Amino acid sequence: MNRDDESDLVGTALDLFVYAPLGLALEAREIIPKLAERGRGQVALARVVGRFALQRGQNEATKVVNAAVSGFRDVLTPDSADSGPETPAEPWPGYDHLTAAQIVKLLAQKPPAVVEAVAAHERAGRNRATVLNRVEQLRS
Repeated sequence: MNRDDESDLVGTALDLFVYAPLGLALEAREIIPKLAERGRGQVALARVVGRFALQRGQNEATKVVNAAVSGFRDVLTPDSADSGPETPAEPWPGYDHLTAAQIVKLLAQKPPAVVEAVAAHERAGRNRATVLNRVEQLRS
């Protein structure tokens, strides 16, 4: 190391450890409020950017979730062209809203054609053993 390099190194060390702290101490009253205000501005800007990014992320996530749900619906709800055999119509209006116990009570009063319609409807749909067993009893 030559003399100029040593002189530069000593000068840099003096600036860093003596003159800069001394200057900061003398100017602190004026500099610190300005630095604090600048910091507040940066924090406010970061909050705005963060809120924007959050809103944008939520919007994108909502789009992805909606697309996925729509895709699942398409898979779970086949088109009528390839859905296979259709479930026979309700044997009587309101049938699909009745419990198995309610249907079993009503079956004895129904004509054989309706009992057969119940059997076909149950086998193609909910396939409730209680209802199908009662149909078998009424057939015999």
